[in-house]
Amino acid sequence: MKPPVKLGDRVRVTGVMPDEPDPIAIGTQGTVSWVGQWTNEYTEQIGVDWDNGRRLILLSVDPYEVITAQERKSPCS
Repeated sequence: MKPPVKLGDRVRVTGVMPDEPDPIAIGTQGTVSWVGQWTNEYTEQIGVDWDNGRRLILLSVDPYEVITAQERKSPCS
């Protein structure tokens, strides 16, 4: 189970998004702008402002990870 996300967290897509006709590319990063749930399926929805300008939501079943504060502070290679 993935750790909960909070507003302002940074996330990264880590794999192919199932059942999404126009998925966000693997490796794309963004900032969480809202978090909610589908009441009938109890699936978490995560609103993300992607760095590439898109606004596609993540579902808790999608492949993503939260970028840690330590990763954000590390210099780029």
